[in-house]
Amino acid sequence: KHIQSAVAALAERLGWQAICVLHDDGLWGRGVMQSFTSIFESSGGKIVNNGTAEFSKAAFDGGNLTGSDLLDQLEDCQIILLAAYPDAQRAVFAASYDEGRLWGPGYAWLNAHPAEEALYNADGSVNSSAVHGSEGVLGVIESSGVSSASDLSLKYQALWDEVSSSQGCTNMSPHSRPFCDHDDVASTIPDYTAMYVDAVIKLAVSADAAIRNGSRPGDADALYATMLAADTVTGLSGPLVFDDSGDRLSTLEVLNYRLLTEASQSGRRLSSVLLPRSLLEFSIVGSYSTATSTLQLPDVGVLVFSGGSTEVPQHSSPPPPPPPPSPPPEPPLSTGVLVVIVLLST
Repeated sequence: KHIQSAVAALAERLGWQAICVLHDDGLWGRGVMQSFTSIFESSGGKIVNNGTAEFSKAAFDGGNLTGSDLLDQLEDCQIILLAAYPDAQRAVFAASYDEGRLWGPGYAWLNAHPAEEALYNADGSVNSSAVHGSEGVLGVIESSGVSSASDLSLKYQALWDEVSSSQGCTNMSPHSRPFCDHDDVASTIPDYTAMYVDAVIKLAVSADAAIRNGSRPGDADALYATMLAADTVTGLSGPLVFDDSGDRLSTLEVLNYRLLTEASQSGRRLSSVLLPRSLLEFSIVGSYSTATSTLQLPDVGVLVFSGGSTEVPQHSSPPPPPPPPSPPPEPPLSTGVLVVIVLLST
């Protein structure tokens, strides 16, 4: 729910009061739609295409739906929230660019699940159409907060260095160092790595606490309750604190997909190289605190939108309400002859 709250706050900051949504029919896709709709409409927003927002994930995965088909569900939309897995994202953004639909000045895309995998084909090659089509996308992702100098981080780096190597990325992997590290530098930890490491740390600490308190090892409910109630655990990405629903309280980063000629200092990480002089970067342009529900977006003027446009698109206009029913017609006046009889007394 924190991701959806951040996206709704971002839309409000940009003056978007009416938005189209495209989501798959999986549990996650429907959950995003339900959560975002509730949050967005509670602040006066409007979902324009409620009747055509969902698509069948099975049909897409089976090849019966294409990116072009999904764009057909977004007719007359200017601002679109996409809640789909990387394969569908790639198809939508590639079709948008190749067909020139919902792309360029006047359009904006919000992504509920920013994923670099959406920029690559199944064989690992870059999908240049998807990259161009996703230029200007705005999304929100959890900040890793990794500090390479913390005691925990240094211990992790030492352990990782013992078992990883660049040769681990090939079939020439040595048995003593079988795991893949592209640059052979243990201190360059990818942001997403911290999330996996912290999940294991939180699980291990909570399981230990639950068992020490007398719970059975297989008691999942007791483990979950302990994870929520346990003392704060510090991981690679900082304090691991959760709310009552199990969502982590942390800082989210607002990302903007930008095509650049060289990497900037605000980029999260290099996403893909298109041409010798061009790259796509997930630029960090703001943040959202889940603890205080506040958005920090200092300068809207630095944002890039679809096709590289820097002008903030106008939100989609919701359909006008139906006119009120006409009142029933007045009964017509009679056109017959009126006879008046007057009786006079003598």
